[in-house]
Amino acid sequence: MNKIYQKADIDVVVLTYNHALYIDRNIRSILGQVTNYSFNVLIADDCSTDGARELINEWVDKDERVFLVTTSKNVGSVENARNVISYCQSDYLAICEGDDFWIDPNKLQTQMDFLKEHPDYGMVHGDVSYFYQGKNQLGGSANKSQGVIFPTGFIFEQYLTNRKLFIYTATVMIHRELFIKSANFDLFNERGWLAQDLPTWLELSQHTKIGYIDKVLSGYRLADESASRSVSPEYIHQFHQSVFQIRYYYWERYSAKEELKSKLDYMYSLSLLADLRLLMSKKIWRELVMLKRKGNFSWELKRWMQFLYLSVSLLIKGR
Repeated sequence: MNKIYQKADIDVVVLTYNHALYIDRNIRSILGQVTNYSFNVLIADDCSTDGARELINEWVDKDERVFLVTTSKNVGSVENARNVISYCQSDYLAICEGDDFWIDPNKLQTQMDFLKEHPDYGMVHGDVSYFYQGKNQLGGSANKSQGVIFPTGFIFEQYLTNRKLFIYTATVMIHRELFIKSANFDLFNERGWLAQDLPTWLELSQHTKIGYIDKVLSGYRLADESASRSVSPEYIHQFHQSVFQIRYYYWERYSAKEELKSKLDYMYSLSLLADLRLLMSKKIWRELVMLKRKGNFSWELKRWMQFLYLSVSLLIKGR
């Protein structure tokens, strides 16, 4: 960092790489927070090449709360996160990736108040609105529109086995020490997982209660290409594989309950069905058949119909 950092109540961490088109909105949404609590904004730029760093430096010069945390070379998302967290000293962290933004100007105040009033809760999060990049349009509440009722408290089992439960990083506030305990950067690198938020929250849910604020706090940008949303069917399949590697890892590490394994197998079968429809791959078909043979779960009739249709299509195409 290129200026003197003073500990505040909250450190807001912004992880960014080549977000020149989005970073200004991101920073404005953070600095526009109305709160009684002090906060710093630590922007971790992983050697952007699109002019993002120059835009960040303008904010560093304009606002004493904004700090730029850099790397000597492009190190990737895991090491970029590890690096910026090492600079944080505040008791609480909030995170907003460079292409996302905050909507609720009272986000920090509301979440800090919650954590102060509920000392047995180590993290709190909320809902988002999807921002459709191609249409330049903000949608409605993501969870409410899908009928998601997010559990609170010790949520490990529900979060592990319910594919509709998604913790949006841009809505999170967390005790810093719990984040450090839960974000196992060495494990992420060792396993090569394409998602780092899911294993962090699964690990965290073993150590503390997690709260939920039922309102839209942030905008979640759906661009053409991102870590969790890609136009490439091959990458989509790779990402899905990584997600279930994570889920099975934490099932074995902390649970090993057969009823949870059955739920995971069912979830994974639906993921493979979706990927089979996209890629029409014999390899995916064989994995799905093996899972169905070994797994202790049942399909609804419509799933069987999908599988039979795709199997016949694959046979006809000879792939």
